Amino acid sequence: MIPVQFCYYKAIQLGDASIATILQFVGPFFIIFYLALFRRQKPSRIEVISTLIAFLGVIILATHGDLTQFAITPAILIWGLLSAVGSASSALIPQSLLNKYSAIAVTGWGLITAGIGLIILQPTFVKIDLNFETILLLLGVIVLGTVIPFYLFTNALKYISATTASMLDAFEPISATVGRSYFLV
Repeated sequence: MIPVQFCYYKAIQLGDASIATILQFVGPFFIIFYLALFRRQKPSRIEVISTLIAFLGVIILATHGDLTQFAITPAILIWGLLSAVGSASSALIPQSLLNKYSAIAVTGWGLITAGIGLIILQPTFVKIDLNFETILLLLGVIVLGTVIPFYLFTNALKYISATTASMLDAFEPISATVGRSYFLV
């Protein structure tokens, strides 16, 4: 879970959220590559087509269509692609654990381990004014934006393949946009 979160936020810090999100959703390519290389699973036609379209989108994003130069910095591209690798890892690694443990246990231990790891990696704490609104917003990000989505994603891995789950995960920005528009109206 650390690469998904840390690398994603690093890409946002260096660029912006839209670029970081687009780069993160190249994760299915890494899943398909891993499954083909290490588990000898041949990807379906739709997986290959979707992956090629995603990479074409990344190339257009990174170059703005001019293949002679980058439109984004190499650092943003690297952090964004590392986030995609993290996204692939968070879809592949839990599968074997889910045969033995519940999705809530796998998610909980993953989040706790990631939290401790991130505190070690980035031991900086920002002083914030803890008022009711700040606590409510913080709880919203933690519960609605992290715990529930990671739990639902991990639980889905019991029923569908990692490739399918990660491709469906690409709809998350759309649902976030619709949800944001609905709640701000």
